[in-house]
Amino acid sequence: MNGKITYHQQVSYCGKQRCRKCREGIGHGPYWYAYSTENGRTTRTYIGKNPPPGLQVLLESPSPPDNFEPVALRIRTLGQFQLERQSNQEWQTVTDAVWQHQRVRALLACLLSNPGRKLGREQVMDALWPDADIETASSRLDRTVYSLRQLLEPALSRPASSHLLRMEREGLILAEQSQIWVDAGAFEALLNQARTTGDPGSREKLLEEASVLYGGDFLPEERSADWIIARRESLQRNWMGLLLELADLRIARDALSTAIDPLDRLLAADPANEAAVQRLIISLAQLDRRGEALRAYHRFTTALQRDYNIAPLPETRSLYEAVQQGDSHAAIALTSQSLSPAEAASLVDRETSTAYRQGYKVQIGRSHQTPLIGRDQELEIMNQLLLASEQGTRTRKKAASLPLDTQRRPQCILLVGEAGIGKTRLAEELSQGALKRGWAVAWSRIYAQESSVPYRQWTEVLRSAMAHGLWQRQEISKHPLTYQPLSTLLPELHDLFPAVIYPTPLSPEHL
Repeated sequence: MNGKITYHQQVSYCGKQRCRKCREGIGHGPYWYAYSTENGRTTRTYIGKNPPPGLQVLLESPSPPDNFEPVALRIRTLGQFQLERQSNQEWQTVTDAVWQHQRVRALLACLLSNPGRKLGREQVMDALWPDADIETASSRLDRTVYSLRQLLEPALSRPASSHLLRMEREGLILAEQSQIWVDAGAFEALLNQARTTGDPGSREKLLEEASVLYGGDFLPEERSADWIIARRESLQRNWMGLLLELADLRIARDALSTAIDPLDRLLAADPANEAAVQRLIISLAQLDRRGEALRAYHRFTTALQRDYNIAPLPETRSLYEAVQQGDSHAAIALTSQSLSPAEAASLVDRETSTAYRQGYKVQIGRSHQTPLIGRDQELEIMNQLLLASEQGTRTRKKAASLPLDTQRRPQCILLVGEAGIGKTRLAEELSQGALKRGWAVAWSRIYAQESSVPYRQWTEVLRSAMAHGLWQRQEISKHPLTYQPLSTLLPELHDLFPAVIYPTPLSPEHL
């Protein structure tokens, strides 16, 4: 079956690393191609820089200027991944074929997951094409950037002049919230407004608006990228804290029936959230719904035993016994002992380091690791240092290739050497062995574009350890002086320290 011939303009990429046009996403052309279908097979024929004579009239229509106002866009990332464009005062979901390309969606997802919506080219290539050589990955990135620009601003005559996706030096920058509205950004903005306002009514209203925006996990279709997972967990913690705070505000004004709804939503997502269960039991008990309160406790203990093999906190057990005996005054008194939203936003924060580490999974280095060759001596030395650190003994074996102060207990190993000699592969092998021996392994890397961020690598390692329960928040609150210096790198630790009450200074006449 024969079809008609169609003509299209396309930009081509040579893929050469030194090509400025390809590196900046401009490409070569555009060139004209003819597409024809014969017996179900489509063939493409090169025409040239100029179109056929019959299509010359199409070029006479004026093209939009490069400095035009960008089309209003909004992206939904919570519970879905959807791009919408405004047309005639109405929002329409984008269904272009380009939007279905996996790498186009992945590139946009990576940009939306990073602070400032900015990424270096090397970071993107390592995330999307980890197994490709640098020239191939660079060429693929250029084509993906070109496609994404066409998707965001289809009216642009030169995609390289895009205002929504810019390329500066070796970095990609996506436009800010005022040009591309993202529901996750709006969600965080509402939370920040709620935290700064002093009016409980306004705070409750802002929290309600934020809870409506949170439609589910951040970019649920992406399951492997570290940036996206970290962003998803951060938003989920904020959402959990939001629901607890919203319940507290409603409980404070005796709107107990409406306080149950956010608690039910939280427990549906996290059945082992102890702070939510405490508030739910108290609210149901004060509404004389003792049976529901007791059932809520039993569901919680079942989930806690099934998932973590641990028992509830003594405070929760005392609350259950007070409700079981019909002592409403005791239940109300225990309200003041409930956990704060900051403490309860995590999954289960108690002394369960063994259970957490058993389920702790970490991606060590590259996903496709080749066999280690030619580094047996270095690996043997490093394994001995690992064992010496475990046993607390001193190692006295000297190695010419890795000079060490053997009179002291080793605490750090630094791998140095020329590029390409196998440092990363050696570190991967050592990390795999340490993980099998029960060590907690944190794997990170830093790029040249992040060199201006102080301690960027270490803050990422520490946050990963906290996210996987390797640090217990109760331990942090019990020993604030030990962990206080780390709050400079991790400001979120301030919420876990106990409040300090300073004594009122005496007047001079009382001295």
